[in-house]
Amino acid sequence: MNKFKELKTKLDLKYSPVGFKLIFQRNYRKEIESKFNEPAERLRFCTYIKKAGEGKALRLREIDSSCIITEKKSDIPQSPQLELNIELNFRGLKYFLMFPMDSYSNEDYDGFIMIINPEKAMKVIEAYTELFNKPLKLICGVRSGVCSEITAYVAKREDVNFSFLCSGSRKFAGYGECELLCGIPAKMADELIGKLIA
Repeated sequence: MNKFKELKTKLDLKYSPVGFKLIFQRNYRKEIESKFNEPAERLRFCTYIKKAGEGKALRLREIDSSCIITEKKSDIPQSPQLELNIELNFRGLKYFLMFPMDSYSNEDYDGFIMIINPEKAMKVIEAYTELFNKPLKLICGVRSGVCSEITAYVAKREDVNFSFLCSGSRKFAGYGECELLCGIPAKMADELIGKLIA
């Protein structure tokens, strides 16, 4: 059993952990086109996460998200003291891959996402503080919501973060009122998974 299957079993997760990978020209492989599906319609970013957790391997471009919040709004006040714009705006980004880690465990990944409840979140936080001997500082409420909080932040800062989702996630994507998302960078994955499944 691979570590992601063990993690899903140990934490009794409803959805598979979802791996994500940023694809640029330098790490592009031709088989990506056949191995990962382009979405048939524009959906919310959080919906794609759920679909990957249900077993779909997806190949996304920036234009594939229908999230209203990801569009730039000039009427939203900005403060130089607040970091609201952590986005997946990597120069030269070709694709953003999402896939179920228990089925694609050999696939290289930049981080992974779990759909969890507060009890499981507490276990992740406990494992983090014990392993790294520091408190876990969360960044929530950034302008692009889920996209920023558990993908862009995790990839750019290489640290664990949570997203409490937005109201649209619960209304349109069907997330339960007690579900939240946890993003874990690849460099912390082995230690955290080892601690969580021990």
